[in-house]
Amino acid sequence: MNESLHEGPTKEVFQVLAFTAPGDPVPKGRPRFARGGKFVRTFTPAATLRYEERIAAYARDQVDAAPAGFPLDCPVRAELVCVFRRHASRKQAAHMDRKPDLDNVVKAILDGLANGGAIKTDSRVVEIQARKEYGDLPETRVKLFTLDIKP
Repeated sequence: MNESLHEGPTKEVFQVLAFTAPGDPVPKGRPRFARGGKFVRTFTPAATLRYEERIAAYARDQVDAAPAGFPLDCPVRAELVCVFRRHASRKQAAHMDRKPDLDNVVKAILDGLANGGAIKTDSRVVEIQARKEYGDLPETRVKLFTLDIKP
């Protein structure tokens, strides 16, 4: 493999926020549509809204306890771990390779972080490390890092 593909600007990394939100991780649901007369209303499924609100509440607690600097409006790296309850049929499984799709859970987490004031917008996240795993208790672990990128 060509190593030059992996070269780039140097980065200084600073962890600025970390929390664990208990409860089942929930994927971002597809928007729903409802007709009301001549108008069509778009809405997010209730389960997605509740999950985004839970992530936002935990993010807001961390932001409120921080000295300053939020919402982050700089390049950000997110490290996300989505822990799902192990079902009896999956006792021997080493990896959580079933639904929900990890990318849809990540979308809901990033929206919750933006709604909670941790990041200005999810477009500020330039690196993501995310994984699904089994555990005794379902939870979502979030760590955010600012990246000071030098050319």
